[in-house]
Amino acid sequence: LKSFSKQPTSFPVYNVFTKVDVPDEETDPVVDIFASLAGCFVKTQSGKVFAWGVNGEGELMTGSTDSALEPTHAVLLDGFNVKKIDGSVYSSIVLTESGQVLVAGLYVFSGL
Repeated sequence: LKSFSKQPTSFPVYNVFTKVDVPDEETDPVVDIFASLAGCFVKTQSGKVFAWGVNGEGELMTGSTDSALEPTHAVLLDGFNVKKIDGSVYSSIVLTESGQVLVAGLYVFSGL
């Protein structure tokens, strides 16, 4: 990541304008963006989703609970045609083009 801020680039960084390098963006450009309270998501032209941010509950859908400082392939969304992603601090919700609703993250009180 290239930071245009005078602040150190250790995580988390606040009040910064930064260009994010998405894997394969030259051949598979970003066509949509989504953000939750603790994470960011991009969807590429091929439908692949990348995510980064806080991931303590698996809300980034990368297949782990490790937080990501750079765009990381959201492998749990492979095979779904993602239309929209939204979320809160500990959970994410996905709407597919076919109308399926998928959720990931913290399960509390019988709901995410």
